[in-house]
Amino acid sequence: MVSGLEIVGQHEEADGIRIEGVMRPTITGVLLRKLRHGIHVTGRARNVLMEDCSQMVIGNNCFGHNADYGVERELCTGVTLRNCRNIILSSSQILDSAPYGIRLDNSSDITMTAMTVQDRRNPPLQKSAVYWTGSPGQSIVTACRFAGYLERPFVAEPVPVYSACLPSQNG
Repeated sequence: MVSGLEIVGQHEEADGIRIEGVMRPTITGVLLRKLRHGIHVTGRARNVLMEDCSQMVIGNNCFGHNADYGVERELCTGVTLRNCRNIILSSSQILDSAPYGIRLDNSSDITMTAMTVQDRRNPPLQKSAVYWTGSPGQSIVTACRFAGYLERPFVAEPVPVYSACLPSQNG
């Protein structure tokens, strides 16, 4: 767990936090400034949780082979954001996660682009590719691929999120 710290880069190639090949990394209340890469997630990390963070980018990753153990509390959600704002989720794959690929709780002003969230199992265990609670603020979802889900590709409660790129909820 990384919590309650500030990292300020001192030169143009400074990096902040590197997470490599771990399960359930948690980043909470972190301020990262003047960095080439604020958070770099690599090497099959899974169950990434970011809480109370802002102005972060999660991009160019593959969260894959998320094992499931048959009990919902132990299933793996690829990326969870709680109470975050101004986050970019970009150019990443989240494969075989459940019950959701991406979970956004009370997070707003999110840019989600070029994301693939897919459950390749037969039958799929993923309820929805994206599950969003709370107000989305000025969020945008574009050019994403959501496949292999049980219910709907995108669930937003209680405020609906609209995007020309999402399939109709009515068929």
